[in-house]
Amino acid sequence: WAPGVVVSELVETKEASHYQYSENHAPFPLQNRDSYTLFKYSETDSSLRIDFEAVPDYGPVKKDKVRITLADGYWLLEKLSDHVTRVTYQVLAEPGGSIPAWLANSAAVDTPFDTLSALKEYLSGR
Repeated sequence: WAPGVVVSELVETKEASHYQYSENHAPFPLQNRDSYTLFKYSETDSSLRIDFEAVPDYGPVKKDKVRITLADGYWLLEKLSDHVTRVTYQVLAEPGGSIPAWLANSAAVDTPFDTLSALKEYLSGR
């Protein structure tokens, strides 16, 4: 459901965490990006927090992809009422490789909004 994600695979699950492999589409003439990410979960009665960080040395490097070496952030879902959840999404990422400034700036502005919009659309269809 996440914009630009063309591959998403669960690699390993542990008690309150998991490792995920993903590949993100990059527009021509750039190469697609890939990453291994560690997700850690913590829960209270009224919230769920999912912290994540790139683990670039976790899995094999693919020659036709640019490895994302920095992605650090979290999702925070807070129950406000039985039908209302506040969602906070924060991420700091370095896409790797050489990317024109205008494209990097556009992605920095559009990606968080597009991700939250896609999540809302995905959940409303369930």
